[in-house]
Amino acid sequence: MGDYESDDDFNIQLSGHALAALQEFMQEQKQATERFQSFEQEADSKFQETQAPVLDMSVFTEDWKYHESTAEFFAKQAIKNATGPAVMISSPSAFVKLKAIEEEPVDAYLFEFDQRFGVYGDQFVHFDYHEPTKFAQQDKLCGKTKFILLDPPYLEPGCFTKMAEAVKLLAAPDCKILVSTGYMVRDLVRDLLDARITTYEPRHQNGLANEFRSYTNYEDDELRWNLQEN
Repeated sequence: MGDYESDDDFNIQLSGHALAALQEFMQEQKQATERFQSFEQEADSKFQETQAPVLDMSVFTEDWKYHESTAEFFAKQAIKNATGPAVMISSPSAFVKLKAIEEEPVDAYLFEFDQRFGVYGDQFVHFDYHEPTKFAQQDKLCGKTKFILLDPPYLEPGCFTKMAEAVKLLAAPDCKILVSTGYMVRDLVRDLLDARITTYEPRHQNGLANEFRSYTNYEDDELRWNLQEN
């Protein structure tokens, strides 16, 4: 064949590249699992010492993670506005960031389906959007929550409609509501929660195909309503 490679050689080369990529991916998954297991052990120890564990979001490889700047922005909004209980629904990276940067303990709760976040003890509330009114700690939170961050896991209207039921059940009369979701459901967000598009655009760690916006039922020095899009 001289200087030319055969088709078989080319296929073997491609298979080698694919195998190397697969091995690298599996190694990353293994390392992430090991880091999370280590964190679970640390969390158990700290809870026994009445200390809050600090989780590093690098142990999660999913695409839903906020970009670091967005997680911090949302966490600071929760800290600033938590004049009573604060609830973060389906927004674990913002909750994890809150726990990492809070200087004084914030009465905050993560409503999340993923049981891995159960390492946060009583601050984790298992939540299934298919049953939005069934969750723990209702006596403490329903009608008393002062700040809610909502990030529905899906952009379909049915998902948002169900999750809005939970928001309405939780919210105190003066509750501040911050929503991070797609531009495509903007009318539904306003109709159900009276929240308007702001000038702040959330970012995700790995980038997502859909256009995302933030929506609020309040304004402050960092979140202003976008008059061109409302």
